[in-house]
Amino acid sequence: MRPLAMLVAILLLTVGTVCAVFPGAMLSAAPSLLTTVGLYSIGALRLGMGVVMLWAAGPSRYPKVLRAFGVLFIVAGVATPIFSEDRARGMMELGAAQGSLLIRAAGLLIVAFGIFIAHAVTPRRP
Repeated sequence: MRPLAMLVAILLLTVGTVCAVFPGAMLSAAPSLLTTVGLYSIGALRLGMGVVMLWAAGPSRYPKVLRAFGVLFIVAGVATPIFSEDRARGMMELGAAQGSLLIRAAGLLIVAFGIFIAHAVTPRRP
């Protein structure tokens, strides 16, 4: 499961870096994800990431933390399709109205989360 967890970490690092460096690109890509299919896809991705976190938690450095993050991902994955397109669009517009600083800060938080996951699933040196 470690390779899949590293893939999740790389995905988070990529998305976070794009958010932090190019906030306008994320704002222009967001409307294409705010459709019914887009929301279901995001929900499925979050569910998959949660399952990977739960499976990778056992041999990791921080099993309890990764399990908690896995459960959080699963809850977010189930909740994502429940939000309507209008509500998701409203949340996106609210974030965009705050300016690029908020998007950059969220990107940096996502990068930090990806780094933590990569560190947690990397084996300890003897």
